[in-house]
Amino acid sequence: MTREFSQRDLTLLAANPSLHASSLAPARAIIIHDPTDTLLQVLSSKLLGSCLAHGLRIYIVAKIGRIGDIDLRLRPLAYHSQLQFLESTRLKQIPENCARFDAGPSYAPPAALNIIGLTGGAPAEDEILLRRAFADCTQLELRKMDSGTASVFQGFVTLRDSRAGPVPLPFFIKVDRYPKASKELRNYADCTALFVPFDARPNIDERRCLLGAERGLIVGNFVERSEALIRVVERSASYCPVIDSLFNHALRGWRAQAHWRQDPPPAQAMEPEGAIRSFRDARFLRKASECEAQSRRSNGLTLSPTQIGDMLDALPPVVHRRALAHGDLHGENVVAVDGRAVLIDFVNVADGPLVKDPAALETWLFLKITSDPADWARTADELYSWSNLVTLPQSRAPTQPLSGVWNVIRQIRQFALSEQLTVGEYAQAVAIQLLRHTLRKDPGEQDHRRPTFMKLAANLAESLKRTRSSLA
Repeated sequence: MTREFSQRDLTLLAANPSLHASSLAPARAIIIHDPTDTLLQVLSSKLLGSCLAHGLRIYIVAKIGRIGDIDLRLRPLAYHSQLQFLESTRLKQIPENCARFDAGPSYAPPAALNIIGLTGGAPAEDEILLRRAFADCTQLELRKMDSGTASVFQGFVTLRDSRAGPVPLPFFIKVDRYPKASKELRNYADCTALFVPFDARPNIDERRCLLGAERGLIVGNFVERSEALIRVVERSASYCPVIDSLFNHALRGWRAQAHWRQDPPPAQAMEPEGAIRSFRDARFLRKASECEAQSRRSNGLTLSPTQIGDMLDALPPVVHRRALAHGDLHGENVVAVDGRAVLIDFVNVADGPLVKDPAALETWLFLKITSDPADWARTADELYSWSNLVTLPQSRAPTQPLSGVWNVIRQIRQFALSEQLTVGEYAQAVAIQLLRHTLRKDPGEQDHRRPTFMKLAANLAESLKRTRSSLA
């Protein structure tokens, strides 16, 4: 084996379980042969994660009868693509596999790369990934940006040896849990490059995007001179050019597929997995109970969010167009640059109704908009009435309360209602989004508005039930 490695310009060295970053940095792979139970415990607690964070391919070689047991002992990291289980008889494959494997950039120690702005509470793996991704730099300064569950930064670097100069344009840097980061990188590769215009999305730097054991790093060019759509909507009076740019430019590559498919769309459920899907877990059900109590006090509503969701799920399948949807389209995942829309955050891209993205965007904007409480409640009842969801609402004069967001939502509905194939299709998508907002707990959301959204969702569910019964 030593000779086979040397013939491929690789060196095979003995290692011990207390491997340090300095020894992992130049490595390409680690081979663990017939591990004892004690070593498996060390692997699962420390060594395995460190090797994966440094990009190493890990080969665990054992008799075929033990591989299943070892796989179970190393869960949940055993699913990782860099972890390979091999039967003892296949040991000779490893040298050639190692020679062909690219472990990515090596770790830059603190003496080589100074990182500014990474807080002490960040997971240790985040620093390893950053030191690998920016190993060609002498300094990385991170500036935290508002985000959801991920850590998102604007990054400024000083390059060590660049033909163009030492200070490039800023990066966006996103660190998230491995499953979400891995999914978003797949979505970038499969769904954005050929379908979302290059000026309507950040462009990722594939050389700097890394997956570790439990964390993942996504790096790309930072969208400069940008402003969140919600800020633009707050200033809009009667027309928002960013909305036209969003649907006619940024999203057109996905949405057009619904018209280019060969077969006519069949009748099917709007949300096959259910209106509130993952929102049924204990955390969201607690929120549902709170919202239900508020709604009973303020609106006299007797239905729970789960019951409203069941009403929507019980509606008969309808004919509607489907295509890829952003999946989390809201006023901070759409940013404006010189009057055009740029999409960010592609982790939730998936097939869905063509009316899903417009419904998600408009309900988020209306939930977040700043307003007098009485004006907001009156406008909500009018804007989300059945008549204003099956036909386009009239434009509002600039002197009327909430005219800006009303007219922006009217713009959004022009795109949504024009794609309807079934009466009430868009109203059903809106009801689902209204209900989800009552259960979603995001920082800064206005809890006192949730009962209104819940009441509106219940009203739409009742109207949809009556309409579909009459059509049947």
